[in-house]
Amino acid sequence: MRNAEGFIAEIPEKYHVTINSSFRSYGDQELLYERWLARGKTGIPAAKPGTSRHEAGFAFDLNRLQGLTFNQWNGVLNAGARYGFAYLLGDFPGEGTQKFDWPHFQANPLDYGLTFSEALAENRVRRESIQQCVWKTDLPKEARDYLSRLIISDLHFTTAPWRGQELTYLDAQVTNNGDWNVRRLELRVELYDRLGELLQVRLLHPADLYKALLKPGTTLGVHLLYGRVYDFWADGPLKARATYVEW
Repeated sequence: MRNAEGFIAEIPEKYHVTINSSFRSYGDQELLYERWLARGKTGIPAAKPGTSRHEAGFAFDLNRLQGLTFNQWNGVLNAGARYGFAYLLGDFPGEGTQKFDWPHFQANPLDYGLTFSEALAENRVRRESIQQCVWKTDLPKEARDYLSRLIISDLHFTTAPWRGQELTYLDAQVTNNGDWNVRRLELRVELYDRLGELLQVRLLHPADLYKALLKPGTTLGVHLLYGRVYDFWADGPLKARATYVEW
């Protein structure tokens, strides 16, 4: 969710782009699919229920994309890619329709350590429960002021096998130079190429802090799931900063 918020925040306000649809239940997807079939598979397509990334919590649709210029559209695509959201051109598996799904952006559950089936199972819950999340876009002033007192250092990647696949983890040291115990923290991690161009953004929540407070004047090592292994990671610098804090 936070990566989606970061993506949307990078789209200029003058584009008037907004999120139309994100999480859907199986019933929601079934209804959209039946309507698409009733239209003769014309208009915005819908995946078969049980196969949509929307049901897994890893996709959303955007409004007002058709009105963008080529350069504006390219900027939206690039912003989505930096946050791990791909735009699909083509059809759904087995449909053979070759339709454009104009509004649809999706992330890969494997980048978060889940198979599609696992993500689908975790999100088969009541719609109301999806709304309950501690991460907020707008921070109180005291939280914004405190972020500069959290120092992130010694960033590096490690790899480890997980359920038959190789995944990458981010290791870092978090130092609390403030006066309060920190219990929740979010890191914005940026990956660049060797020419200095921003390639990828991840917003990560150190689970370590749920178990142990980060006390004033102390340093805590964190080990965070980052995603799949990419060959280009050795080409450029890695940067991180704290973007959310609770005490």
